Amino acid sequence: MHPLATRHSIAPFVVAAAIAFAVATVRFHAQEAPGFKVANWNLRSGMGIAGTKNPKIDSDTTDCSKNASKPGGPFWPAMNAVRDDRAIIALGVEEAWACATPEKIVEYLHWKHATPQMNGTALITRYGLKGDHVMKQIAFAKVEGATEDQYLFGGDVCVDKACSATVRIYAAHFSAPDDAGFTAQAHNTIEYVKTQPSADRNIILGDLNFYMANRTLVPCAATKQTSPPADVFAAAGYVDAWKQLKPTTDGPTGMWNRHGCGNPDGGLFKRIDYIYSRGLQPTDVRLFAMITPMVEDAPSDHAGIVATFGHETRSR
Repeated sequence: MHPLATRHSIAPFVVAAAIAFAVATVRFHAQEAPGFKVANWNLRSGMGIAGTKNPKIDSDTTDCSKNASKPGGPFWPAMNAVRDDRAIIALGVEEAWACATPEKIVEYLHWKHATPQMNGTALITRYGLKGDHVMKQIAFAKVEGATEDQYLFGGDVCVDKACSATVRIYAAHFSAPDDAGFTAQAHNTIEYVKTQPSADRNIILGDLNFYMANRTLVPCAATKQTSPPADVFAAAGYVDAWKQLKPTTDGPTGMWNRHGCGNPDGGLFKRIDYIYSRGLQPTDVRLFAMITPMVEDAPSDHAGIVATFGHETRSR
């Protein structure tokens, strides 16, 4: 065979092989991040809130042998909802003091990492972080309407043991007497996150304390129809998991066993704990640490919230 004919006949196979290699390379670098869940819970230091019918805890003490975190108390069994759901990769916590410090929580969960806490706020992760955590003060006491110093913790959270993919997650706690203070803290949070990696793809969760009118009015519930701090998140492109997935359901997360509030009496009456996402779509959201109000001792004054995010393909 003529050498030129040989080169011409081989060329198509070389081109085909090169294309196949290129496609394989693209598929290698493209990675499907598995579905995962994130949770948030204001822990109230593990003290709980006693019921009124035959209470078995003292929820006014930080003595861990007497409050909700004592052996046989409701706090640690409620935490099992997080520990036993292996899809949950991160837990934001607030009021993580006394009997419910991040160190105690991460040990109980048998997870890999917990950030330090500042004024009770921390981020705890099942598989750890890729790189260091970040911390930002988002509120200064008596400045912009804040009642106390508050902080934001975050980092690139591993979605599995091998850390084959990460999700940028932040935990925060807001405190103010009115929407002016909450709005300032929402702005401060968003502006900081904008300067960080994955600014267009992240989750912000926490006890943010602002709320708007209940659809079903119950005692102590809010009657206002707008929420300026929520508008800040929406304007920045964040999705409120509960509002998007359960728009006709109130979904209150506070406050357990408060006589004269809620329906039934002592039931939850305001939605103040949130899971916000930008560039990630939630597929499910629900509450944990639920009780029969006034009858049972509560593990905290808040219910916990957990959201699911579905499978997606992203480049490494």
